[in-house]
Amino acid sequence: MSPQLNVVTICISHSWGGLEQVAAQDASALAQMGLQMRVLCLKNSPIYNHLKASDTNIELIPLQKAPRNFLDFSFGKLLRRLVSEGVNVFHTHQTTLLGTITPWLWRKKVVILASRHLMNSHNKKNPLHALIYRRLDALIVMSRALRQNVLETHPLSEEKIKTIPLGLDFSTFEPSHTNPKALRDAWGTESDTLVIGMVGRIDPMKGQSTFLKAAALLESRNHKSNKLKFVIVGEPT
Repeated sequence: MSPQLNVVTICISHSWGGLEQVAAQDASALAQMGLQMRVLCLKNSPIYNHLKASDTNIELIPLQKAPRNFLDFSFGKLLRRLVSEGVNVFHTHQTTLLGTITPWLWRKKVVILASRHLMNSHNKKNPLHALIYRRLDALIVMSRALRQNVLETHPLSEEKIKTIPLGLDFSTFEPSHTNPKALRDAWGTESDTLVIGMVGRIDPMKGQSTFLKAAALLESRNHKSNKLKFVIVGEPT
């Protein structure tokens, strides 16, 4: 990959879920490969604090507030300044921001990329979105199912949709890196208790309600023959 690339990753979010963690991990990996990397994010957001504390050669560009989804003039001024400083690749992890990214970069000789992390339930095949997506160089998706969803709902040709499956760092899940006793003590759980957990952002679409129903069903059928503990881990939307 050419060291001439000067990349800005855009992730305007107060959350710390899969989308934000992928954006941070990708930016860190590219920086380690020698690319000049900047991340445009909200000041004191989880991704800002994570990258600030990380030992990576990434320049953070903190925003005081999120830009509007369409034609935010102050945001456009910032984008144009970055182009004047040599930035030639803009990669947003939120397609909702394309309406306030593409107009300001329409005639600029830069690459505009977007990643779509979630299924889309709205039909974007209309003149406005066709205009916005025309300037997009590529839309990155993580699975064949998501690619098919984009083809059905977005005004994009097959050539512009790139499928890049998410990689996994299995060392993260190495049992020796975790102290299970400390976790059990923190939760007030005895060693012979079966712990059943769900990890994810606390939001109706993630299905915590189904987890709670399953927990109630298991508890009703348990008859105290086994010690059960149900744990939900995550932050609210």
